[in-house]
Amino acid sequence: MDLTSKLSNLKNQLLDLAIRGKLVEQRPEEGTSEELYAQIQKEKKKLIAEGKIKKEKTLPEITEDEIPFEIPESWKWVRLGDIVSYGGAKQSLPKELNQDSWILDLEDIESSTGMLLRRKTNINVSSNKFCFFKGNILYGKMRPYLNKVLVADSDGFCSTEIMPLDFEQFKLHTYFFKSVLMSPYFVEFATKVSHGVNIPRLGTQEAKNALVPLPPLAEQKRIVDKLESYLAEINKAEALIFRRENLNEQIREKILDLAIKGKLVEQRPEEGTAEELYTQIQEEKKKLIVEGKIKKEKSLPEITEDEIPFEIPESWKWVALGNICEKLSDGIHYAPNYTKAGIPCFSAKDIYDSMVHLDCCNYISEEDYLLMKDKINVKCNSILITKSGSIGRSAIISKYFNFGLVESIGVVNPIFVFSDYLKLLLDNLFFTGENSEYTRGLGLKHLTLNLLGSIKVPLPPLAEQKRIVAKIEELLPYCEKLK
Repeated sequence: MDLTSKLSNLKNQLLDLAIRGKLVEQRPEEGTSEELYAQIQKEKKKLIAEGKIKKEKTLPEITEDEIPFEIPESWKWVRLGDIVSYGGAKQSLPKELNQDSWILDLEDIESSTGMLLRRKTNINVSSNKFCFFKGNILYGKMRPYLNKVLVADSDGFCSTEIMPLDFEQFKLHTYFFKSVLMSPYFVEFATKVSHGVNIPRLGTQEAKNALVPLPPLAEQKRIVDKLESYLAEINKAEALIFRRENLNEQIREKILDLAIKGKLVEQRPEEGTAEELYTQIQEEKKKLIVEGKIKKEKSLPEITEDEIPFEIPESWKWVALGNICEKLSDGIHYAPNYTKAGIPCFSAKDIYDSMVHLDCCNYISEEDYLLMKDKINVKCNSILITKSGSIGRSAIISKYFNFGLVESIGVVNPIFVFSDYLKLLLDNLFFTGENSEYTRGLGLKHLTLNLLGSIKVPLPPLAEQKRIVAKIEELLPYCEKLK
C-alpha cells in the first residue's frame, strides 16, 4: 500500500472514530441529544408554520435491528430526513439564472476530499438547477461511492446530481454532518441502497430514512475541532506527496516534449526521411481510393513556414493530420435505441486513462450495430479520440471487437504511421484539441472532424517513430519510481 492510500485510510479511520463518539470524551454538562432532538422538532414546526419549509410525512420509528453500531448513551440515532429537509431544495429554470451565477456540476467536486476543483459561471445552461446557499452541504447523490461532499462557500446553483442540505436551519453543526456523509459508514450505506446499475443514484426516500448519529451540539463542535486538527497534519503530508508527484509530472512532460521535437532519440540517415514516408502515404491513399475502400477528398494545404509551431529535425516533416490518415470519421449523429444488453456503444464518457471502459457503457442491438459499422470505420490500431466534453482523451483499439460509437468520439486511422506515436502527439496538450485553435463553441467545446484533420503533426520516419515510443516506454517507469 502506497503512502497516499495509507493517508486516505487514516482519514477514514478518523471519520469513523468521530461518528462513533470515540474521538472526544462526552461531557454531562453539555446535555443529551434527546434534548437537542426535541429542540429540532420544535424548530421544524415553527419553520413549517412560517411557510419556510414544507410539512412532510412522518418517518418510521427506528428499531433495534436497524442500528448499525453502538454510540454513546448521550447520543441518539435519528433519520436524516428528521434533521434536514432532504429533497426540499428549490429548483430554478435556466432563464432564472444570471450570467454571473456559480454553476456547480458533480465533476467540479474532487472525489473523497470534498475539494472544489473548479468554479464555473452560467454559460449556456439548458437544464433545471437546484438553488443552494452559503453553508449548505452539497451532497453528490449520483455514484455516491465517489464520496463527493462539499460545503458551499457562497450562494449558487447545482445540477440535480447534487442535493443541497441545510443543517444550519435547525442550528446543527454543518461540518460534523459533512463528516458523517463522508464517513465509510455512510458511503457504504448509500452505495448499497442506490438505484441503477450503470449510474447508481441515492434515492430521496432512501436518503430520508438513512440513520445518522446525533451528538449534543457542543460535542459536535468539539469533534469537528479535533478532527480538523488531525486532518490538517494529514493534509500537510499529502501536500508534500503532491509536490513530489508534480515534479514527476514535470519530468514526464519534458520527456514527451523532447520526443515530439526530435530530441529524444538520434536521427539515422539509413531510416530515410519523412518526405519519402509522406509520398508513400499519398500513394497508398490513391490506391485505397481506386479500390473503393476510401472516398476521394480534398487534400489539406501544405503547412507554411509561418504556421510551424516549433523546429524539428531536417529529416522530419510538418503535416496535417488529415493528410496522413484515411478519411476521419466519428460515431452516429442520432440517438441510438439503447438496450439492456448486446453490442457496446461508446460515448466520450467511456474513454479515459488511455482505455475504452465497458463498466458504464450503453448497449445497442446487433441490427443497429450493422447499420453504423461502415460509417464509423473502426479497425485494429484505430485511434479513438473524444470530441466533446473533456476533449482529446484517446485510446488505441489494439484488438478489434464489435462496438458502436456516438458522435462525441472521432476515429483516426493512420496510414504508414505508428499508432502509438500518433497517440503520443494527441495526448500532448498542444494536440488534444483543448487548444482554442482546434475547438469551436463558447460554452461546451467541440472538436469537429475538419478541425481534427487540420491539426499540425511533426512526422518522423516510421522507424524513428517506433524508436521514440520505445524510448518513452523505457524512461517513464523511472518517473513512476519518483512517486
